[in-house]
Amino acid sequence: MIDMSGWRLIGASVLALAASTMISQPVTAAKPMYTSFDPPGSAGTYPVSINSTGVIAGYFFSNSMSHGFVRAAHGAISTFDVAGSSYTTPSAVNDGGMIVGSYLDSSFTSHGFVRAANGKITSFDPPGSIETYAVGIDGTGTVVGYFLDSSVVYHGFVGTVGGLIMTIPTGSTSSQALAVNDKGAICGNYQTNSSFSHGFVRAPGGRVTSFDLSGSIGIGCTGINDKRVVTGYYDDAASVGHGFVRAGDGTITTFDAGGSGDAFPAGISARGTIAGYYVDSFDVSHGFVRATDGTIKTFDFPGAKTGTNVFAINGSGSIVGQYYDDNGVFHGFLRTP
Repeated sequence: MIDMSGWRLIGASVLALAASTMISQPVTAAKPMYTSFDPPGSAGTYPVSINSTGVIAGYFFSNSMSHGFVRAAHGAISTFDVAGSSYTTPSAVNDGGMIVGSYLDSSFTSHGFVRAANGKITSFDPPGSIETYAVGIDGTGTVVGYFLDSSVVYHGFVGTVGGLIMTIPTGSTSSQALAVNDKGAICGNYQTNSSFSHGFVRAPGGRVTSFDLSGSIGIGCTGINDKRVVTGYYDDAASVGHGFVRAGDGTITTFDAGGSGDAFPAGISARGTIAGYYVDSFDVSHGFVRATDGTIKTFDFPGAKTGTNVFAINGSGSIVGQYYDDNGVFHGFLRTP
């Protein structure tokens, strides 16, 4: 099971009429701002999604259990749990404030849930599921994810809570829907009789297009924007991870960040900017941003010495992730351009 994942060139305006009377000043690009945050009582914070308004959803650990949280754009944090759950793990938040995720019941069986903007939580399982993992939600409330059936086979699903359907590429023996854009297009992976996984894109009408990368033994899709530009990672024969971006016309470009180690793109913005993290040769993680022209910049949360992980990016280029302090405790952060 694949687990679950730029910047902008600022143009200066030319004031031609005033040029003769004003002294020209050098233009300095603004430095990104970093904000650290944790829900009350957190012993480890995972911010996993940020919407276009700056609302962040994620989960945190406390008393050996995970709990959901929502951080408003102004910084206020509220926490929640699915009733009867010992582990509540949100996966995504849409622009309307709806949150999708999974939770474990008292027998440690996983189910999906949707939390409305007013806080009402509805749990669900697709027909035939014995384990459900909900991973994405679009602007209309359509959810995607995958479930395990009684034959221990994974199947992707898409739909509203009351009308979920399987979405399986033709000829596959298992599939996972892993991300959805606001127009209902899905990306994910599937397997046939081999152990290697292939990528796929499913249009809102149901048409599925599969794709592969040369030398890949496994593909993990982590994001798709409204132009159907897909990002994710793939493993090579040595099980080293590399990033990829697949344009709407099917053209695929691969990339690495930081010069060595594994690269894990976590998400893609409406403009095509990709954010993620990579692991260097010392097993330390660092964040990166890949602009649409292919330029990659790396970064670390200020003062973080043992790791920076990136999990999501929104349309304005704001990034969320986590960093490790000197004691190995992980905290959430927001990076604004």
